[in-house]
Amino acid sequence: MDQRDRPSPIENIRISWWRWRLPRALEAQFQRETNAERNRRIRWWHGIGVVVNCINFLLALWSVPEHWQLSVLLYFGFAMPILFVSRHLLAAPLPRWQEMVASFLPPLATQLALLTVFALSPAFEFPHSMSLLAVVVIWIGAPIPLRVPEAVLLVALTLLLGGAINVVGVLLHDAPFAYPQFIVGSLVVIAVSLVNRLESERRNRQTFLSGLLLRRRAEELEHANAQLEIRSNTDALTGLHNRRFFEERLAALWEQSALTAAPLAALMIDIDHFKKINDTLGHQEGDRCLAAVAREIKRSTRHEQDFVARYGGEEFVVLMAAANEAEACASAERIRSRIAESPMLGFGPSRPQSVTVSVGVAVMNPATTDATATALIAAADLALLSAKRTGRNRIMMGGEPAEARTGALVTLVPSLRRSA
Repeated sequence: MDQRDRPSPIENIRISWWRWRLPRALEAQFQRETNAERNRRIRWWHGIGVVVNCINFLLALWSVPEHWQLSVLLYFGFAMPILFVSRHLLAAPLPRWQEMVASFLPPLATQLALLTVFALSPAFEFPHSMSLLAVVVIWIGAPIPLRVPEAVLLVALTLLLGGAINVVGVLLHDAPFAYPQFIVGSLVVIAVSLVNRLESERRNRQTFLSGLLLRRRAEELEHANAQLEIRSNTDALTGLHNRRFFEERLAALWEQSALTAAPLAALMIDIDHFKKINDTLGHQEGDRCLAAVAREIKRSTRHEQDFVARYGGEEFVVLMAAANEAEACASAERIRSRIAESPMLGFGPSRPQSVTVSVGVAVMNPATTDATATALIAAADLALLSAKRTGRNRIMMGGEPAEARTGALVTLVPSLRRSA
């Protein structure tokens, strides 16, 4: 079974209601892919916190004007500097602990400043202060995308320090600890806010898993399409390009050569006496022969520039872009001699066989002729037929046909092939 056909581990991951972290490798990938956007949103809400602190400062001047110096110190000497420093730090990657502090410390400072001013206000009441603490925790926890550890730290420190501030307010105003239902209700609301943050983080990871699975499916589909295209363009026996893809490539190279005014060469290659190989050694040995000849042709060409395909039966074709007659003939001779000097060519060590090929060469410049790509192949095929009729195991060079001969070459090749 192919590795790509096996069920992806991502498909089997289910995040339970009580679980919010992914397996270690996926969790690390989730953090890498979401940290920048999360920190950008946290910085945005910290910017909103600057406006909130300015409003709180104005309310402090209105409610406790006698403590304006303390209000200035709390908001402009404590909360605002923390906001600005944290926004600056979150603009760049940070170690995890610094990122944690920079995320939750600004809302904590804003809340402590607000609770302190309210504790000094003549309108201070303990139940109202606890309700304010709960409301502020919810306001901070809902829009600001804090991670679960940061949210827990924010709530814990808010309860600890905010509770201490409330106790000081009670002592300052000699107020009773009345209405315990407000305290219980505030704690319940804070606990619900934590559960909501946990659920939000769980949903974020579930969305990440869904997106990751979709990306993987898209990659698998793209890979499958690429493999399908390769298979549709490849000859199964020899591994070379097939006739259909050759015709597409020929048209593209002809057009490219016309634009660059460069010559295009075609080499038609045919295995000599291949029918005899099939009749005497069998079709399996014939298939091995075809595969071996294909390998030798591929090794003898310019790998980056030449296009090699199986034309049909025992025939192969090579297209050489920007190759003149000398380069084309040199490549043809390299192919012919390499195959002739190979003793086995896939026939097995018990009965090595020598194989030869005949090669027909044609070179045309599409920019200087009215001929077509079909005429180039017809000229190379005609040269191949001449090579076979004059003794085989040789190369024949087909000159560029004139416009009047183009149609004649195309119609002449089938009749010559029947007689060869």
